[in-house]
Formats: sequence, structure tokens, C-alpha cells
Amino acid sequence: MSARMVAKLTPEEWRPLIASSILYQKRLRRSADRRQALYTLLPTFLLILSSITVVAILMIYWASLVVLLLTFPLLVVGNRRSRPYLKKAMLEADTKASALTGKESFLQVLRKIDILRQGDAEMSKADERSRRRLALPWLVERVDNLQQIPSNAA
Repeated sequence: MSARMVAKLTPEEWRPLIASSILYQKRLRRSADRRQALYTLLPTFLLILSSITVVAILMIYWASLVVLLLTFPLLVVGNRRSRPYLKKAMLEADTKASALTGKESFLQVLRKIDILRQGDAEMSKADERSRRRLALPWLVERVDNLQQIPSNAA
């Protein structure tokens, strides 16, 4: 959230946003981080281990260069494969927060933020670049996610 939003939202409007953030940070991010480790750290570890084995057993020393060349693309691919899990965890945090704070109040806050951002094109462009890079859910996706929840479940 941009510092520009601090003065534009009331303390009551911050409640669902803070609840969602806390739920994500304390509960749901762990599972997303495990997925990221599964897709990035485990394959990298296995690649390095196999390279050490090749060097130790076959005495092919240029294998360490191959590891260096393969490790970076492996980390990039693994990171990109794990991003959807982070996004899913954030949307799930929104769903759980709406059950705590109320679905309609959460939707109103997200819509208000959307209206405020439309007026500030510079902030929208910067936000768009960072969301694309980090694979974070768009405001529209968050609203759609909350609208799919039955009113009696929230």
C-alpha cells in the first residue's frame, strides 16, 4: 500500500486490509514459501549434489562450471512456477479476512482504493510494474474473489 493512501482511508477502512495482511503473513505465507522451496531450493540442491558427485567420482572438473550455468535458470524457472501459490495464498487471506471483518465492508474499501488509484496515473503505473514482477493479485482479482464468496459464508 502506498504512503499516499494513509491519509485517504479511515482507520475503520484499514481494518479488512490489515486483517488480510496479518492472515497472509502469519498463516498462509508459510505454505507458499514451502512451495517456493520445493520449486527452487530442492532442484538447486540436487543439481549441486549431482555435480559434486560427478566431480568426485568421474573427476570431470568442468562440471562445476555447468552447475553455475544451470543454477541461475533453474532458480528463475522455479521462482516463476511458485508465484501462483503466493497469489492464491493472498486471495485466500482476503477470503478469510472478509469472514472476520465483513464481506461488504472489505469490498467497499477495495473499490475506494481502485477509484483513488485511477485518479493517480503515476502510482498506477508503478503499482502495475511491481505487481507484474511479483505476481501479486490485481485489485480487480481481489474484488472478483470476494464477490464469488456466498454472502452467508462471509
